[in-house]
Amino acid sequence: MVPRILIVLLVVLLGLAFQAILRPPPQKLCGAPGGPPVTSPRIKLRDGRYLAYREDGVQKDKAKFKIISVHAFDSTKDFPLQVSKELVDELGIYIVGFDRAGYGESDPNPKRDVKSEALDIEELADQLELGHKFYVLGVSMGGYSIWGCLQYIQNRQFSIRHLKNCVAHQELVDELGIYLLAFDRAGYGENDPNPKRNARSEALDIEELTDQPKLGRKFCVGNVDGRIPNLRCLQYIPNRSSVSSLPIINYWWPSSPAELSRQAFMGLIVPEQRTLWIAHNINFLALPLDDPEVAPFFCGSHASS
Repeated sequence: MVPRILIVLLVVLLGLAFQAILRPPPQKLCGAPGGPPVTSPRIKLRDGRYLAYREDGVQKDKAKFKIISVHAFDSTKDFPLQVSKELVDELGIYIVGFDRAGYGESDPNPKRDVKSEALDIEELADQLELGHKFYVLGVSMGGYSIWGCLQYIQNRQFSIRHLKNCVAHQELVDELGIYLLAFDRAGYGENDPNPKRNARSEALDIEELTDQPKLGRKFCVGNVDGRIPNLRCLQYIPNRSSVSSLPIINYWWPSSPAELSRQAFMGLIVPEQRTLWIAHNINFLALPLDDPEVAPFFCGSHASS
């Protein structure tokens, strides 16, 4: 029997060989010879990179609120914000979105990190003359950039907002008598990290959170990109009358029109299709999908809704 160390060594050598042979094509920057054309306005940063941006809303000099929006992982500055033009005009909102480094028409930054993105936001605000005070809006993974603003550009006055795929209208909340309680998971926001964090510890955090404000034995657990703790609530705190509200649709429900379900399913991003197909057709493989170490390889960057 071949020793395991030889198999591992062979795999490593093959990986190194492929890495040496399969080189990515050379970069073609927007606006450079042979590269894609530039279709959006751009600013030139201090380090020589170009940052593309897009302006929306009222005129900048008439705006009461100036907002810089930061797009998500799989998006660009052109993502649609669900804000009506009437509301934008009424409140006097000016919105500028930008392509993060390496996205869209912005040049890549090999040294990109949380600090560099915060400084990009500050420099964008300065070159567009937004003033000392502005608002920063992060969508999904764009949230880490706005939290970086709190750490690295503390000298600026700004307010932050972090959006997910969740919108609750006040009228509906009042009509149904809904009480919402959100919390930062361990290591997020203002919560202390938990070096031993896993799905079980998060379920127990949820149980203890409901006990201290005395929410009672029955409560509903909803989520956005947080389905793993919700599933674990059913496993680790079954004594509680909790209801797990998952943003997942059963596209094989027999009472739904088959063609309508098929069209809706095909409209999902591929990782979501793969996850749901496995859960439906090979359900014994679905258990590893709620493992924090495995889920990112199967699940999409946004929960389906």
